[in-house]
Amino acid sequence: MFRLLNSTQLVSRVILIMGALGLNLSVMGETRPFWTEKSSFVEGAKLYVVGVATHAKSLEEGRIASINHAKKELEELVGSKVKSGVPLTTQMTYEEQEKDGRITVFRLLYISAADFYKMENRGFKRGSHLKCFGTLSGAWTNENAAYGDNLMFGEDCKFLYEGPGCTSSGTLSAAIAESGVLSVNVTNVVGNSGACMAVGTHTCNYITTDNTLAYDCGRGQLKYKRKTRDLASER
Repeated sequence: MFRLLNSTQLVSRVILIMGALGLNLSVMGETRPFWTEKSSFVEGAKLYVVGVATHAKSLEEGRIASINHAKKELEELVGSKVKSGVPLTTQMTYEEQEKDGRITVFRLLYISAADFYKMENRGFKRGSHLKCFGTLSGAWTNENAAYGDNLMFGEDCKFLYEGPGCTSSGTLSAAIAESGVLSVNVTNVVGNSGACMAVGTHTCNYITTDNTLAYDCGRGQLKYKRKTRDLASER
């Protein structure tokens, strides 16, 4: 399964797991993806955790150990045991063969914001870093390019609006459900204030799906699409 390029290089294998479709895509490379340097992070409406297994005697041993390590990382984040039934999904793995023949496995798993919300009934807790983690989390861009505006809703409750020639920043109330009303408190405006959200508190209605957002803060409903990153290729 592995081949050595030379005595000083590691051979890496990336396996992208398309869970719902049951498809696997394997890519060979020598540079680790950025996520192998992290223990956890939020991207959009998904909370990712990274499990690492080093010096495994076999690929199967490394894969199992990486899952167990990822569960421990999640337990530290949510302050609760990760038991059976927790909807934790493997996004991809990155595997390396070491010089002595042993295996290192990095496994990237995630739990969606919607599933995280459900698991709060089973003891999951939100720290301040996840207080506003929900389906609204992440970066969005207006579907109508003529508007040229972007929205950012942080899992830590930070808010950013980028309009034509201006930015508005501040904080937001926790918007965890797929739709509802949130409060946005704008504390700073830079640039053309007439095109941005003014300083003050705004009441906004929103409806989300996985990748679309209908959003109205008093100027009529606008539609946005989620900005995404390529987690497999980004180094």
